[in-house]
Amino acid sequence: MAKINNQGINIYYKVVGEGPPIVLLHGVFGSCEDWIEFGYVARLGRKYKLILIDLRGHGQSDKPYDPNSYYIDKYVQDVVAVLDELGIGLCHVLGFSFGGWIVYRFLRKYPERIQSMILLDGVPGPDEGVELLGLAAELRERGVAATDAQVHPATGQLVEHGQRRGRDRRLAGRRVRDA
Repeated sequence: MAKINNQGINIYYKVVGEGPPIVLLHGVFGSCEDWIEFGYVARLGRKYKLILIDLRGHGQSDKPYDPNSYYIDKYVQDVVAVLDELGIGLCHVLGFSFGGWIVYRFLRKYPERIQSMILLDGVPGPDEGVELLGLAAELRERGVAATDAQVHPATGQLVEHGQRRGRDRRLAGRRVRDA
């Protein structure tokens, strides 16, 4: 595991695999080890260079006591610092939960550095002040690979936004309740 010091905060990261770079950002209370444990590294590491980052306050990265150290833009700057250290300009990014919030903010600040993005249970934070509908079209206009889709709860296939029917939404709700 490597580390980089970003404005006094040590950020730990791992690089696994070879190929086009994908940054993977975990959720709250997680670490880059989550991506290994849940099989993402085994599958994606065959074709891609995976950059697994322990977010500040998580895993092996520093855990500053100053609440101002945890603004969303600080996390984005950590990602940029790691990418710069590795000499990576353009990358794919994947964020889970809070990691998705960071990915979204990263897109807003550095759209020229994102080739594609995947949000897993992640949405923009409440301070973003944007309408989610139409985001995919906006991203495509910027040249970022995007679709406005969800995973169908019964089949596991991607369903374009607007194609889901009431029955599908009920199935999704039932699956969440039964879990």
